[in-house]
Amino acid sequence: MKRRILVAAAAAGLAGATLCSHAAEVARRKPGLWEVQTTTQGGGSAQGGMPEVTEAMKKMSPEQRTMVERMMKERGVGASGKPNSFRYCLTRERAERDLVPQPDAQTQCTYKTDAVSSSEARFGFACKRQDGSTVDGEGRAHDLAPERYALDLRMKMQHDGQPSEMQMQQTGRWLGADCQGLKPLGN
Repeated sequence: MKRRILVAAAAAGLAGATLCSHAAEVARRKPGLWEVQTTTQGGGSAQGGMPEVTEAMKKMSPEQRTMVERMMKERGVGASGKPNSFRYCLTRERAERDLVPQPDAQTQCTYKTDAVSSSEARFGFACKRQDGSTVDGEGRAHDLAPERYALDLRMKMQHDGQPSEMQMQQTGRWLGADCQGLKPLGN
């Protein structure tokens, strides 16, 4: 589950980095409510599902399951009713900053982006957790606009000494200025 969170955080950070790093060429994302859909292949994934989370939740007490479901709802996971999607609130301040977020305090990432055109960029990243887990990836962001984006990623991961590879496609779309009660993203 940590690996999946690391990968999702790296991908979300990369979307923001790609859109912010080339602000002169590509318009910044609009602040407000965003919906992201992700499809993955490889890395123990079944077309973007989160089997580790589902299995872990089955083993939880009803109280723990309720707490996790509430936390996921607060963060927009599954809010659209679509599988493999989440929603997030992007503040105006965050949308205006050239900031590449780190997934968490135990993970350090470096990012590289190169603009190809006003609506496309190529990128790479390398993330390492304090426990030694790593994710390295490259890909392209395309269809970049203030109200939408798409990403194609190829990643190599190392977790508990076990290597794996994953491909991810992600699309994001702006739903409106009202965040509908979702907490804003950190950083």
